[in-house]
Amino acid sequence: MSRKVTIKDVAKEAEVSIATVSYVLNGREDQKISEKTRKKVLQVVALMNYYPNGNAKLMRSARTGNIAVIAICPNALYRAEVVLVLDALSAKAKERGRRLIYHRYSGAEAIANADAAVCINFSLEAFKKLGAENTIPLILADGFTDEPWCFQVNPDFSRIQGPGRLAVFFPENENLRNQILAAHPDAVFISHLNDLHNAPSLLFTHQRTLHELLKSSGKETAFIDDFAEKRLNMLFDCIDKALSHDEFEQHSFTI
Repeated sequence: MSRKVTIKDVAKEAEVSIATVSYVLNGREDQKISEKTRKKVLQVVALMNYYPNGNAKLMRSARTGNIAVIAICPNALYRAEVVLVLDALSAKAKERGRRLIYHRYSGAEAIANADAAVCINFSLEAFKKLGAENTIPLILADGFTDEPWCFQVNPDFSRIQGPGRLAVFFPENENLRNQILAAHPDAVFISHLNDLHNAPSLLFTHQRTLHELLKSSGKETAFIDDFAEKRLNMLFDCIDKALSHDEFEQHSFTI
């Protein structure tokens, strides 16, 4: 169930007064408002989809149709997996009538010419820093955050079962690592080529690149991910939700 967001809701979430929200939205230069506070208000306004006095219609008409994708790739192994993910995201974006724009991550910066951004493999710190620089909705994939208005879509690791031990690329997000270990206490994390050679012989994984790498290292490995298509659809459903003008009770999805 959804309801219309009010200026009071925005002020509460941004931890400022209603007057401060009004000053920021109206561009009042006669009021002393720090740049940090201004950014925080604008971010909350965007994430809560609060556009008063008919501005919601204007914001919809100004949309680009572009969805940015930003991934943190700590090594060449994970970069190869991201290439496959981008192919899948691009095909789904086209199906949904959107265009995908890949942004190489080089630190927290404002994302231009995009309606929303999908953030892949972000640590909590990196995600919060990126959020502080942007007012467009950010959707977190392969990572969990406590940000209350952030949509996040992750694998349900309790559903990913196979012979031997689960193998995954080492995730930057600590919360995601904890979720993996809660479902698979003996999970094998892969960061370097040496990890491939030292891994046990019987494994399964939901990451296609890792599956191929383990096979080439002589490991008996099963690729198991029956829910990849559902996660893709949910990711784009979350983009639609984030760009709508409704409030949603659930923002975190595991599939």
